[in-house]
Amino acid sequence: AYTSSDTAHHPAILLTPTSCGRKNLFHAPSIRKRRFRPPSDYREIVQSYGPGRFASEIFVFTPRGPEGMNIYAETQKFREILDDPGWQETVDEIGYQWCEPDGNEFPIQLAGESFTAWGGASAGAYGYWHQIGDDPDDWPAIYTDLGGFWLYDRGGLASLLVNAPTGQFPPNTIDPSVAEYPAFTRWF
Repeated sequence: AYTSSDTAHHPAILLTPTSCGRKNLFHAPSIRKRRFRPPSDYREIVQSYGPGRFASEIFVFTPRGPEGMNIYAETQKFREILDDPGWQETVDEIGYQWCEPDGNEFPIQLAGESFTAWGGASAGAYGYWHQIGDDPDDWPAIYTDLGGFWLYDRGGLASLLVNAPTGQFPPNTIDPSVAEYPAFTRWF
């Protein structure tokens, strides 16, 4: 499995991007006013790839993205899902677990925790950062369908984008299926 030092400092491990031809997406005055500092691997991924999908499935929200793909607009919608007290009851009742790339599992705790959306999947999965601590570069990335699987990658988003589509999580925990080479498809 890849670690955060492998991916956060060497994002070419994901795929070799072509220039997305976009201005720096993180320096517009409207973005600076939001006072949200995303992890550095996220900023580099968005700046390098632009809007699109990894492994034909996993997408990453972008600043100033179109409707349904804007990180600032979608974060509140996604946060409301996990803030619903019914989710913690369901998680506890069914016994869902976080699942790490090495197969380690541990109980999910949603109540009292902070989460921010980073993306999702066309098949209905959701992507969150688990905001533990003050340094965004230490936030684990979560990928879940809010049902059977809750992938948890302590290496962050770049690590998850490598580990999930290349089969580093235990079998039968992730959709999309494992890709031989994780392709990136740009939307526009």
